[in-house]
Amino acid sequence: MATIPGATSINYTMTSADVGQNITCTVIGTNSAGSANGTSNSLGPVTAAVGGTAPVNTALPVISGAVVVGSLLATTPGTWTGSPTPS
Repeated sequence: MATIPGATSINYTMTSADVGQNITCTVIGTNSAGSANGTSNSLGPVTAAVGGTAPVNTALPVISGAVVVGSLLATTPGTWTGSPTPS
C-alpha cells in the first residue's frame, strides 16, 4: 500500500498510475486528547478508461408490435454491462 502524494481532499481523480491498484482512504480525526485513524473499504482494481471491458449483453433486445403494414414496431435495447458503460 502506498500513499498518493497530495491526495488530501474529499475527492480524487484517478490517473494512469492507479491502474491495477486497489484504492482506499484513511481519515485522521484529531482533537485535544489525541488522534485516531479510520480506513475505508477497498475499491478496485482500477481499470484503464480506454480499453476497459468490452460490452456484454446480459438481457437480449426485444421487438414487439403487430407485423402489419402501417403498424408501429417498438424495441428495447436489452441490458448491457462493460466499462466504460455501453451506450
